[in-house]
Amino acid sequence: MIESVKLQLDDTSFKGAAFQPYLERCKQSGLHFTTVADAGAGFDTNRMLYELNRTCSADIPDRGDFYQFE
Repeated sequence: MIESVKLQLDDTSFKGAAFQPYLERCKQSGLHFTTVADAGAGFDTNRMLYELNRTCSADIPDRGDFYQFE
């Protein structure tokens, strides 16, 4: 049986300024950052989010098959 894991991010201690040089370097390379809310809900946005989640979960041990988008 696989136990569920709850992840929680404590954003009260996040030091965003420390990441600013990396963010700027990414932007200069042509990367664009946005939120799902700003991208707009819709098929294309949902599909891109699905692909991101599928790709990022590929290295989770014992993950099993990833759910189909449909």
